[in-house]
Amino acid sequence: MKHIGIEQQIKIITGVKILIFLLLAQFLYPWFIYIVYIIGAFLIVSWLTWICPAAAFLKKLPYNKKKKGFFGL
Repeated sequence: MKHIGIEQQIKIITGVKILIFLLLAQFLYPWFIYIVYIIGAFLIVSWLTWICPAAAFLKKLPYNKKKKGFFGL
């Protein structure tokens, strides 16, 4: 199985969150649209500051740690 990079993981997570909250805003409660705006604001801030809390969290997960090969190389 091919390893998915952290940037792609963040894009997948963000896209799924936006889709879920758009559907919730459309069918359940219109105020959920503001969560989509907040997600967009976080994306802009992370682009401007190059600080992404989601990337820091994902780097700590076990499947994103670099595996050492033979003799620890």
